[in-house]
Amino acid sequence: TDFVHLRPHPPVPLWFDIVLLQSFVWTGLLLGSLSLFLVQNAVIFRFGRIAGWLLVVSAIALAAFGLYLGRVERWNSWSIFSDPITLFTDVARHARPPQRRSIFFFCLAHGSFFMIVYGSLYCLTRCALGNARPNPNV
Repeated sequence: TDFVHLRPHPPVPLWFDIVLLQSFVWTGLLLGSLSLFLVQNAVIFRFGRIAGWLLVVSAIALAAFGLYLGRVERWNSWSIFSDPITLFTDVARHARPPQRRSIFFFCLAHGSFFMIVYGSLYCLTRCALGNARPNPNV
């Protein structure tokens, strides 16, 4: 979502900023997916596949909602500690019917994107591992 802030800043070419931002995005998606994969493996090992996939879907849904709170509502991750009452009041205000539709579609679009990224990396990892049983020490 940071691409909306890109503007030319001579003498640095715009393409340089685009490539730089893309590298940060890719690194974040890759490391976030890898972290989720490792946690999912530990959950699958201990509680089973259904619990592992419930964790993935829940984490991705919360990440999409967190993206909404940060990008649209302009909340920061530390707001839960610095101003929790105002944060929860604002979240409750947005849970009313008129706002739910736009929030739902924002979260659905971004969550779907995250799920596609995660699913792609999951499938590639499973192919590389030969569908081995999840190991919490991986």
